[in-house]
Amino acid sequence: MDILSGFHALIGEDERHILWWQMSIRAVLVFVFGLILIRLFGRRVFGRQNLSISSLPS
Repeated sequence: MDILSGFHALIGEDERHILWWQMSIRAVLVFVFGLILIRLFGRRVFGRQNLSISSLPS
């Protein structure tokens, strides 16, 4: 088993049927990736502007 196939087995190969712990691993990976982006580029990566209801077009 090479590294990539092990990674696919860990996070789930089939998009339609994954187990709860595979979804949890995916969520942790996205969270860690977001933290890395914040550490590297600051909060500007995710946008610091507030979107208020009054600024939305009617």
